[in-house]
Amino acid sequence: KIILLLVPSEETDESDLILEVTAGVGGQEAMLFTSEMFDMYQQYAAFKRWHFEILEYFPSEIGGLRHASASIGGLEAYKHMKFEGGV
Repeated sequence: KIILLLVPSEETDESDLILEVTAGVGGQEAMLFTSEMFDMYQQYAAFKRWHFEILEYFPSEIGGLRHASASIGGLEAYKHMKFEGGV
């Protein structure tokens, strides 16, 4: 909560966003991890009572996820998600 108070507000903080996850190097293990990450974000959106609409979903053969994207909208969704990123 302290970090959110220290980070200055931006006019885009009230915006909706597009979340995209893609499996990187690592084969099937990376795809399994990508699936877990996408599920985590979907559950987080449900917890925050945000709208979560899956736009693309390309699963792998063993239950992982090659690539997926979703539209997320709701109260301060972008403000809470704007620093999410990584490899």
